[in-house]
Amino acid sequence: ENGQWRECRAGAYCVQGSTLPVLCSPGTFNPDRLGGSAAACRPCSESFHCSAAGLTNVSGPCAAGYYCPAGSASSSPHICRSGLVCPYGLSPSEQSCPAN
Repeated sequence: ENGQWRECRAGAYCVQGSTLPVLCSPGTFNPDRLGGSAAACRPCSESFHCSAAGLTNVSGPCAAGYYCPAGSASSSPHICRSGLVCPYGLSPSEQSCPAN
């Protein structure tokens, strides 16, 4: 058995043989109460950040002027380069400036 579906607490996973939950790392979250390995922790959704350990949902959107690929642990992990845009909360990657 791989322990993949062990009862635990949201924001963590429970390794078989251990009595203590292991918190999901920053950059991940687990909304479910099931999980027997770190694979139960989902990478933070693109355009969002997961800034703390043990999250059950994303922390919030990426900051304006920055982009957040999946798995981001900070609201400002990658700054947009000159001539590109990264709208607040909508930026999994840099985007071209809109034409006037």
